[in-house]
Amino acid sequence: MEVVDSSGRAYRGLAVMVRRRIPHRLLPEVAVTECAALGVELQLAGRPTGFFAVYAPPNNRYNSADIRALLTAAHPCVMAGDWNAKHPAWNSRVENPRGRRLLHDAETLDFSVSGPDMPTHYPDQANHREDTLDIVVHQGLTCQMTQDVIVDEFLSDHLPVVVTLLDAAPKMAPRTPPRRRCIDWRVFERALDDAPQPRPPDTPASINESATSFTVLLQSALAAATTERPLPTTYTQLPPRLLALIRRKRALRRRWQLTRCPRMRAELRAVAERVKTALNDHATESWERGLDEASTDWVRLHRLCRRLNGAADPIRPLRHPDGTLSYDAEGRAELFADHLQRQFSPNPAEDPARALEVETAVAEQLGAPPPADEEVLFFSPSAVKKHAARLKLRKAPGPDGPSLGFPRVYRGSHPVWSDRESGARRTPHYHRRGGFPAPLTNIYTSECCVSEDAPQHLRDLVPLQAQHKDRPVVERGANRYPPQALGRNGAPGATRINGGENRQTLPLVALASLDS
Repeated sequence: MEVVDSSGRAYRGLAVMVRRRIPHRLLPEVAVTECAALGVELQLAGRPTGFFAVYAPPNNRYNSADIRALLTAAHPCVMAGDWNAKHPAWNSRVENPRGRRLLHDAETLDFSVSGPDMPTHYPDQANHREDTLDIVVHQGLTCQMTQDVIVDEFLSDHLPVVVTLLDAAPKMAPRTPPRRRCIDWRVFERALDDAPQPRPPDTPASINESATSFTVLLQSALAAATTERPLPTTYTQLPPRLLALIRRKRALRRRWQLTRCPRMRAELRAVAERVKTALNDHATESWERGLDEASTDWVRLHRLCRRLNGAADPIRPLRHPDGTLSYDAEGRAELFADHLQRQFSPNPAEDPARALEVETAVAEQLGAPPPADEEVLFFSPSAVKKHAARLKLRKAPGPDGPSLGFPRVYRGSHPVWSDRESGARRTPHYHRRGGFPAPLTNIYTSECCVSEDAPQHLRDLVPLQAQHKDRPVVERGANRYPPQALGRNGAPGATRINGGENRQTLPLVALASLDS
């Protein structure tokens, strides 16, 4: 969240950083007037808790409605930031009107305000003294809270504050530290050698007894050879030169907080940059040294691989259409189901009236009983699949645009079987080209008319009587077919693809153009 001036330059803002492996979601923006707030929701002690980063400019007024809006946005909630409210109740040196009103609202609205033990703000003005401005406002928490001020992090007039929320009460016993199991394989081998030799089995029952006794022997030998040791908690010792540089930085910071000398501030910044560079170089050298040592020792290499691969995989959320992230399994399942429902829903027709007309015509055509003298068109699925594989691959119309593996569209046209028994594949999207198609009631029949202005490939694919009036036809039963509509064997109901003489044949089809 950024605040920009009239020139478009950002001069103030809020940010909340959350580790990827922690499930969280962004809370909706809360309508506040005298402060800025940015919130996320986390799971704290098994309960969803809202965390807000808050900044109240010193020139703005204090508005109790902002506190009420933030408290009702999430419960329980934690609001931390620069409130610019001073009161000795949260370890401030003095009090101001904003602090008195915040304390009054805390007693009225039943929320708590807490601050660290040491000052968090060191002003640049010589006539101002340090004080506590960065505080935490919270409500509904059931865990203990601690606040620590970090002195050596940023060169800013506000020191960073680390707020720790403990799930367990402090009186509970500490958790047992993790331990590592170590197996002495020599002791394991010695225990197996000292064990009495079993008698050879001679019956099925004795085989089961031998297997059971051998399993017990292995388990007892493994338990005797296994010892548990606590994991070492060693910390990397920094080199003396780096420790001396850090001590110098801390001394300069303390002197600058007392004197506010500009030259000392410049020297402090230079030393801080040297410390930052030295720490980065030390971390890089330690990592490279560890890689070199692990490359010559299989044990260290195995431990390094386990440490790198042992990290928990982050929970990858799904994004809702409104931009919010969903981490829980139920929310992701619902979002995935909604996506599948939208994916498998029919695309809306570009021309509803035309689509309804086509649907009605097709329903009437398919619902009519076939003539008694109509011959059945025979074709093999392998032939259809072979010819469809040769067609050019296109994308289906619509916003989703799924790929079409079958049927593959031939030059912007969609084949439709004309046999009433086999039905018709159709789509509500059509492309109007000059003179084609003819009236919709004839598109799905073998008696469809094609104008003289239609492309040649459409006339080759649609051998109709209307376009072959001046050519001889062959009588076969009650239907008449022109020579172009006959296959190699002279069978009706088959037409050549693109007019080739030596090409294989397909059943008689009509075409309905698609929108590109």
